[in-house]
Amino acid sequence: MPDSEKAPVRGPILVRNRVAVDPEVLSESIGEEMVLVHLGSDCIYELNTTASLVWSLVRDGCSRDEIVRRLLADYDIDEARLDWELDNFISELRSDGLVKDS
Repeated sequence: MPDSEKAPVRGPILVRNRVAVDPEVLSESIGEEMVLVHLGSDCIYELNTTASLVWSLVRDGCSRDEIVRRLLADYDIDEARLDWELDNFISELRSDGLVKDS
């Protein structure tokens, strides 16, 4: 991958932390994808296959390290890139009120 396409490397923001699904969020699998509904905001979210897997692992109470191990086993991705992508995704979930620190 050319340097311009490499993900910025930064430390994980969830080290030894878990996040929990907000109780006002409902989720439903549709094939390999998932739909989330935040009852408090009436917002609806569609997750692709990979995001659905991460959501399921969060919902099941997995730690960040457990999520990383699972994704590395399932996908051909550089760990630094995975760290960056996962941290961004969890940050988006937090900012939309879908998860909270537990």
